This record gives sequence, C-alpha cells and structure tokens, in this order.
Amino acid sequence: MTFGLVAAGRLGGRRLARGSLALATGLAVGTVGLAWLAARSLVMPRRREPVRTPGDLGLPFSSLDMAGADDVNLAAWWIPADRPRGGIVLVHGFRSSRDEMLDHAPYLHDAGFDVLLYDARACGLSGGAMSTLGWRETSDLRAVIDHLEQWTDGRPLAVMGHSLGAAVAILEGADDPRVRAFILEAPFTAIEDVIDRGFRHFTRPSLPVFPFAPLTVRLAEARVGQHRSAVRPIDVIDRLAPRPALLVSGSEDPFVYPDDARRFAERAGPSCTLWLIPDAVHPGGEQDPYRSATTEYQARVLALLDGAVPARTARRRRPQAGRSVAAASAAGASAAPPDPATTTSRKAGSSVA
Repeated sequence: MTFGLVAAGRLGGRRLARGSLALATGLAVGTVGLAWLAARSLVMPRRREPVRTPGDLGLPFSSLDMAGADDVNLAAWWIPADRPRGGIVLVHGFRSSRDEMLDHAPYLHDAGFDVLLYDARACGLSGGAMSTLGWRETSDLRAVIDHLEQWTDGRPLAVMGHSLGAAVAILEGADDPRVRAFILEAPFTAIEDVIDRGFRHFTRPSLPVFPFAPLTVRLAEARVGQHRSAVRPIDVIDRLAPRPALLVSGSEDPFVYPDDARRFAERAGPSCTLWLIPDAVHPGGEQDPYRSATTEYQARVLALLDGAVPARTARRRRPQAGRSVAAASAAGASAAPPDPATTTSRKAGSSVA
C-alpha cells in the first residue's frame, strides 16, 4: 500500500513537472512572439504620407527625389529663397513625414533660407522598408547635406529636428562641421530611454514595459543589424560646440523629460541654450512646443540663426534645367534642384516615381 502511494506520488510529480515545463515554454514562446511583433512595429512603422504641401502655405517649391545612404530614395520638398543667406534642413520625428515640419518653412524662407524638408527612410513617400531608429537615418542626413551644400553654393547650413529628427541632427552634427547651427526639439538621450517611456505609444500591440521593452529593443537590434549604443545622442552632444544650438523641450513631455533636456544642456556647454516651455508636450501634440509659444519660438530660432549665418542680399542664379537630381547622383555629383518657376511640383499623397 505504501509503495503504491509513493509510486503514485512520483508519477504525479513528474506530470506536474512536465506540465510546468510546458507552461513555461508556452509563456516564453508567447512573450518572444509578442516582443517580435512590437519590434516589427518599431522598425517598420505604419507610413503617414504628407497631407499638406508648401503650396498650401503660399510658398514656391519643387518636389524631388534624392539618394540617401545605401541609395535609398528620399522624397523631399525644396523651397528656395530669392536672396539666400544659407540653407536649412528640417528633419521630422518618428513615424511621421515631412509635413510635420512644414509650419517652420514660411518664416525661415522669409528670413532668407533655402529650406529642404524630406521624408525619412520608411516614412512618407520615401523608399526603404525599415526604420533603423537613428542609425542609417544619420547617414541619410549626411547625404542630404551633401546635396544641399552643392545647391546652396557653399553657403552656411543649419539643421532643425524634432524628436528622432533632433537625435539624428545631434549624431550627424557631432561629426559634420558643415552644420553651423542646430535647433533641437525634444531629442531623446538614448534609444532605450525613449522606448521604455513610450513603449505603449510607439509599439503595436500595446504591451506592458516589463518584460517586453528590453526584449523588444534586443529584437529590433537584431533586425536592424546595429547595437543601440550607436544611437546615444547624449554621448556626443558636446561635440556640437562651439557651434550654437537651441534646445527646446516641453515641461509635460511624457517621453523626453525636463531632466533629459537639462542633461543635454549641461553636456553641450555654454554654446547651447535650453528653453523649457511650460505645459508643452512632445512634438506633434496639440500643445507641442511650437504651438504653445509660436511667436517666441520663431524669434528665438531667427536670433540663433542671425548669430550663425550672416545676411546676404545678392539674388540667386537660376539653375540650369534639363538634369534631374537622380541623374546627377548617378553621375557622382549633385545637380541644381528643380526650379519652382520652371517645374511642376508633385502633389502630396502622389506616388514616388
């Protein structure tokens, strides 16, 4: 009798162990599967095409396609100034498109800047199947600056970025002395920080931060082929100095905290001006920094640029027609961009050629 009870107990224990193992295996597989879906939504975000064009704001512009890093096609708008003093690139944030930055174009154009806005890879109307969360986007920005440097005849250049676009501007500017000034709105300190805080917002399906966020970051790294340590703007912002930078952040930003902005400013040194806007949220929200303080925002940006880029009065020469940007890139040089006076601008929402 005793032997039977012992044997039954051992059999029950083995069944319980097998059941527990099966349950643990199922939970592990399910966790990895859900994290894989979340990683996929990070590196392959749903596209949002532009719904406005510079023409809607009364600006002369041309639509064009540029070659980015690894020859990815980048869809862009070129807004030339009549008497250009310099050029500025506007870089949008994660899961967005170039029209996110469009409200900045009129006052920058009026101040004498050639303005270039483009859709990041895997966003808007640009090519590329995968966002790399700042890694290849940094190389894309360098390619864009290469084009702009040719088109502006070597005049001074500046970069304005929002969120991921601001992070990319820091990463590129750290190694690119051609950029004379920076306007940085809500850059993240490191990719893992912003994913931890915005995990439910930036990923699908919506999952709890633990245990999914760390695993999602690792799976995203595997898909992108690059470690997250390559996307840490906080580590390189000091290399922007002595060039001037305006660092803008909202006091109620749920993804980039005021303390992050203070850390950036401290590391950047005296050439960086921190502007913390009360009650403002992350770029793109109803109460984002620009909407919260539009007049002062414009004044601060123009003051920064006035100190970095001298005024110019000579009119620009009309570019020669007949050669496309793509053709020039294939030949190893950057052609003059299309002239709005002689080209037909592609409408927002149309397909990329």
